[in-house]
Amino acid sequence: MNLRTISLSLFAALLLVNCKQKQETPVVEPTKQETTMPEEAVPTLKSELDARKDNFNAKADEDVKTDYANGLKAVEESGVVEQAKHVGEKAPDFTLKNAVGETVTLSDYLKKDL
Repeated sequence: MNLRTISLSLFAALLLVNCKQKQETPVVEPTKQETTMPEEAVPTLKSELDARKDNFNAKADEDVKTDYANGLKAVEESGVVEQAKHVGEKAPDFTLKNAVGETVTLSDYLKKDL
């Protein structure tokens, strides 16, 4: 499998997980910063992914579309979609380095008052 196929497969996995999740969006109270922008002006992840998918389908050549379809099929058959977290499920705690090399832990970040 070449690098392009792997990249397309990972992108396909993200699309699959997003499409398989419930269409319901959880209710989130807006922050002071968010109240200055009309709600319809804030794109959702689903709308952004749909736009990228439409753009891909309109512009990609047939070989790339075939590679993408094969990657999508491989992701579906791997069972990774069923194992993925879905809307409403708790994310596992993890620790990573941020862009400036500092250690950041999800649970610590969620405790912050943003």
